Amino acid sequence: MTLVVLLACAIASIRPGDPAVQQVCALRVTAQLALSYVLSGLVKAVGASWRSGQAFAGIFSAETYGSGALVRLAARVPAFSPVFCWLVITYEIGFLLVFVAPRPGQIAFVILGLAFHLAVAVFMGLNKFLWAWWSAYPCLLWGLWGHG
Repeated sequence: MTLVVLLACAIASIRPGDPAVQQVCALRVTAQLALSYVLSGLVKAVGASWRSGQAFAGIFSAETYGSGALVRLAARVPAFSPVFCWLVITYEIGFLLVFVAPRPGQIAFVILGLAFHLAVAVFMGLNKFLWAWWSAYPCLLWGLWGHG
């Protein structure tokens, strides 16, 4: 996603006064953002470990990206892992609804997406993931509300 955003910015900077170029670049980033969510959700949905909730323990028990606090929470609350996994799957597959939802729904999708990436950075230490996806959101917001 970092490369998608940087390439769009580089191309847009070549013709800074050309609104058509700016729009194409912003729409390309927005399309890639939506595609990244939907495809990720579909891959998770076909994975048995995600559907059962076992993926949560696998991810958060890992030495590199783990979170002992979340693993302990999941052990205390058995429904936590499957509910968490299905919320992620549902959000990602349903992301395309951001384009047709009324504004309050769009705002909810944006807030949930930003919060998700912040949580990934905090709990898994994937800070580059945070900035890469957050940097695509201005294009999404422009596509939803900014171009009239």
